[in-house]
Amino acid sequence: MIKYNELLKKYGIKPISYLKKGRSLIINTKDKKYVLKENEKKEIYDYLNNRKFKEIPKILILDKDYLIYEYIDDIKVPEEQKLEELIKVVATLHKKTAYYEKIETAFNKEIYEDLKNNIEYLKSYYEDIIALIDKKEFMSPSDYLFARNYTVIINSLKYASLEIDKWYQKVKDSDNRKVVVLHGNLNLDHFISGRLISFRKSKFDSPIFDLLTLFRTYGNKYDFKNNLKLYASIFPIEEEETMLLNILMMMPPKFEFKGTEYDMCEILAEKISLLHEASKIVLPNQFEN
Repeated sequence: MIKYNELLKKYGIKPISYLKKGRSLIINTKDKKYVLKENEKKEIYDYLNNRKFKEIPKILILDKDYLIYEYIDDIKVPEEQKLEELIKVVATLHKKTAYYEKIETAFNKEIYEDLKNNIEYLKSYYEDIIALIDKKEFMSPSDYLFARNYTVIINSLKYASLEIDKWYQKVKDSDNRKVVVLHGNLNLDHFISGRLISFRKSKFDSPIFDLLTLFRTYGNKYDFKNNLKLYASIFPIEEEETMLLNILMMMPPKFEFKGTEYDMCEILAEKISLLHEASKIVLPNQFEN
């Protein structure tokens, strides 16, 4: 705590108590509260300030090693409403920080080959799993859940395999790509009273990865199709971005059969449900009456 005291003394802040919360230190003074964090992303905060992105806590001190910003009390709102507000703020973040960077043609080729190889690996992996299950005299609950949804998993991989070929044909000769400041760790805990916090994992990359994170976290709970429309109304999604986002949403993770039956069934049910939600977004005509 000595190093913090020296830092606070340097800037005339007189603490009366501290509270450690994750990677942050909440500082109580006689008049107000502050939050102190190690400044791991100074260049990101500098860029956000330069691009006039205001939906972050007011930074009071941007030191070489630390930053101190205002403490914000979270306003309790329904989670679905909070997610919609987060989507709008993320779209604004991406819009204000977007630019096009030059790339070599090998850049998209590497993405294509990595995804294609992963798709083929998962296809083989799941074929082996179902073959082992078919040999069993009695299925466990997790075996049954997997076998019952095997077609969903394989069809998702078939979609991804076909679409990644189309995506690559579209982008293989591209010499630039759109990048933005990615938050890199989006969830509702990092969105307080309309402001984004915790940019520790932020970087410059395609905007679809923040959207993918939100889908994988909240796609089972809320109407993500409408949230994507809300995002696009602020910051339009280009065709090749939509194609790649759809592919990534439709790709199942590698299910590993370990842990208790209860845990395996819970994880399988969650991930398979997410594939169904992805299909409703990517292949809506299959779900129309």
